[in-house]
Amino acid sequence: MRQVKRLSVTLAALIVAAGSLAACSRTEDEATRALETFLTGWTTGDLSAVSFLTPAGEPVSSAQVSEELTALGGDLAEQRPAMIAGTVTLVDDVATAPVQLEWPLPGGGTWRYDSEVRLTEQDGQWRVVWSPQVVHPELTTGDTLRLRRVPTTRGDIVDRDGEPLMTLREVHHVGLH
Repeated sequence: MRQVKRLSVTLAALIVAAGSLAACSRTEDEATRALETFLTGWTTGDLSAVSFLTPAGEPVSSAQVSEELTALGGDLAEQRPAMIAGTVTLVDDVATAPVQLEWPLPGGGTWRYDSEVRLTEQDGQWRVVWSPQVVHPELTTGDTLRLRRVPTTRGDIVDRDGEPLMTLREVHHVGLH
């Protein structure tokens, strides 16, 4: 009789644990879908399917976020970044995910860096917590990304022993006509 009771209690505990794991997994999946919707909207320029909040919890319209993304993008606003989201981490009603951004640069280069997107569940819906740090961790309100070319001097070409084969030096051009 005692074994049956113990088995029943254990079975009930397993059912409750399985149910909470399924709920946690479902919640994590919903947060991941909200993150993917945001990243897709940023890439396409259509954030109408995304809900936003400020870090203080105030609602922000998707039109306002679109305007801020364009302003923050500055010289890179015409080039939308490619984004790769990491795994969503869930703590209570807050989800965070690392995101790697890759902005194409004129001349064929790519600027890569990591950022983070935070989401919070409010009224049964996952909302992106919007701030300029979503675009880049060092940005604040009013900042913009600027593209600037910085000329540099040519480096030495050296042999395997480190001896210069070609180095920066004064050159005289002499021509005959």
